[in-house]
Amino acid sequence: HPNSFSGQRLLAAEKKVLDCPFPASVVRFSGIYGGQRLRLLQQIIEQKQRPTLPARLSNRIHEDDCIGSLEHLLHLAASGQTMENCYLASDDAPVSLNEVIAFIREQVGLPALEPQAGESTPRRGGDKRCDNSRLKQSGYCFKYPSFREGYAEQMQRHSEEIKQWLARPS
Repeated sequence: HPNSFSGQRLLAAEKKVLDCPFPASVVRFSGIYGGQRLRLLQQIIEQKQRPTLPARLSNRIHEDDCIGSLEHLLHLAASGQTMENCYLASDDAPVSLNEVIAFIREQVGLPALEPQAGESTPRRGGDKRCDNSRLKQSGYCFKYPSFREGYAEQMQRHSEEIKQWLARPS
């Protein structure tokens, strides 16, 4: 039961898809990261994104798993398997954003930051734990089962940009 205008519009669009005369499924993706999506990494390194109290849940999925899960579901549908109406595409590790921030800071050699009251940046979405069990029960195996593997890969691939951010005076 979304409260926001955009959430209400997305739900209405999903209803239209499911009401069509042909078989359909909805895939809801959590926070997509990976590839060239470097904003969160840069914000954490530059302390523009800090841990907060209360901590908020963060559900994430690497872009490779977005593509992989869609490919998997399309193969299932093409093979005539019965599909669910809705799948939540989110990795195996819904955690607090504070944990994501701490992990990234540790990986790049920065000290941990103490959580502060309030939110450092406005957030979209809710403070909910996404359950990917329906997607996994369909047979999908995640390439990046948690943010740890996904961000580690991304940080390794973008190590030069990260070195530049770390070298900037704060």
